[in-house]
Amino acid sequence: MRALRYHGPMDLRLDDLPEPKCGPTQVKIRPAFVGICGTDLHEYHTQTFVPKHALVEPLAVAWHAIILSGIKAGESSLVVGTGPIGLAVIQCLKAMDAGDIIAVEVAAKRQEFAKQFGATHVLDPTQVDVVKEARKLTCGRGPSVAFDCAGVPSSLESSTRAVCAHGTVVNVAIVSL
Repeated sequence: MRALRYHGPMDLRLDDLPEPKCGPTQVKIRPAFVGICGTDLHEYHTQTFVPKHALVEPLAVAWHAIILSGIKAGESSLVVGTGPIGLAVIQCLKAMDAGDIIAVEVAAKRQEFAKQFGATHVLDPTQVDVVKEARKLTCGRGPSVAFDCAGVPSSLESSTRAVCAHGTVVNVAIVSL
């Protein structure tokens, strides 16, 4: 059988292994699909490595974040970080007919993806004050909900400061402090 196995940091290999034998109290299964965590997907993402099926986990995480946020159709949102999970959040927001979707991303290629995936506005935090721009784009109010998908202290701070009064911040990322 073939098995994708972890051999160390940045070292995943597709190995051929003998098929395991079942004991009397064991069950052997043949999975149709397997998943990879969105965090790991980010680490190992290349054009040749990631099949389409690997996006199920980021979409599930994104949809869960949308449900937890309580955002309603027509409400504005801020998505900070547009890696696989941030892009999935944008797609889920579009699917539930959210209002303006303001994406925040440093990397130019990811900024393009954010626009393609449905972001209404894309801000580069190295070029603009995210809090001021988000408020300007929402007529001075601030977005109703912010989704931190970047996992850095500055993104969580920007998310918290940008949302409207009584707004919601959903920390989707693993924050590295």
